[in-house]
Amino acid sequence: MELRTRRPENRFMHPTTRRGFTLVELLVTVGIIALLVGILLPALGKVQERAKATQTRGLMEEFSKACDSFQQEIGRYPGLVPDDILAGDPKFSSTENALLELMGGGVRRADMEQTAYDALKTADGWTEVSFNVSGGTPYLVKINPGKIGEGPRIAGKQYPAFFAPKAADLQPIAGKLGGSDQPLTDEQGNPIVTAAPDGEIAKIPGLRDAWGNPLLYLRSVRTMGPLCGRATDRPQFIVLSNSGGRFAGLQPYLGSPSLGAMMSKQTKANAPSGAAYSVLDGADDQGKIRNFAQLIRNPAFGEPGKPLQSSPRGRFVIFSSGKDGIFFSTEDGPGRKGAPFTDLASKDGLAAIDNYDDIRVFGGG
Repeated sequence: MELRTRRPENRFMHPTTRRGFTLVELLVTVGIIALLVGILLPALGKVQERAKATQTRGLMEEFSKACDSFQQEIGRYPGLVPDDILAGDPKFSSTENALLELMGGGVRRADMEQTAYDALKTADGWTEVSFNVSGGTPYLVKINPGKIGEGPRIAGKQYPAFFAPKAADLQPIAGKLGGSDQPLTDEQGNPIVTAAPDGEIAKIPGLRDAWGNPLLYLRSVRTMGPLCGRATDRPQFIVLSNSGGRFAGLQPYLGSPSLGAMMSKQTKANAPSGAAYSVLDGADDQGKIRNFAQLIRNPAFGEPGKPLQSSPRGRFVIFSSGKDGIFFSTEDGPGRKGAPFTDLASKDGLAAIDNYDDIRVFGGG
């Protein structure tokens, strides 16, 4: 019998037919991808927000260290214009007021001989700003935004800049308001429009957080007296002007109807009915003062319902409005959409302050 050897098949001679994905398999794959995206996107968003919060806090702490260095060198915390004068005529914000002295760009008439002051010409970029003083001579300064970063000139001495943030962090703030002798609202609560600044004042940069919104800075003017109030109350922190309604040196920011990169409305008068606005505008004048005091008080001292009798957590405070762009929004912290919260000067308000997305940094001890 003849044995025949079977030749192995060449698999390349007879290619196997490849089967494609079925419609069901494709739909299942797409569904899995969509599910994963739905899970990962919120997590990614939270990571990005945490990164922005970390970046913002780092900038605020750098600003705080610069203020402390300034105090150690000069003997006070930075501010080109005295707070009681700025409160009565807030042509720029208290943050901008500090930057003009930390970094340069502004000089006081009172610090210079008349000849040297007059030599700072408009042709060289200098603009004189006159601040109204009740019953007194106007307080004069000259500003030059082009000189910011060259260091301050104080009492005839030139200093190097105490603060050097990144260019992206130091930008003019969109939506800030100019000074006005009128409160934000009249006695009936009707809004009074306050014009936006123009000219060189509009070019003064503010300090922006990672969301593109301005940082608030407020320094104490004395170590005794009510924690917050008007200048005539002789408080530690001047929160309102003597005429009421305004937020003193915070007015250009807290009074804005469309502040910063997010164009957020800060005041109740400018917000549509039912929309969120700042808790700092959530009450009458005394309520504004008490709410602000609750934000800066040391919770270890005094009674929760009596914030004006407490001690501050620092000699100056810096606030970021956080991701919502509203400083302590009525719908943040203990508040919710449709259920706004406006009374921080209460036990519940004090307990809930750390729940806001806003960031607070205190300095000065």
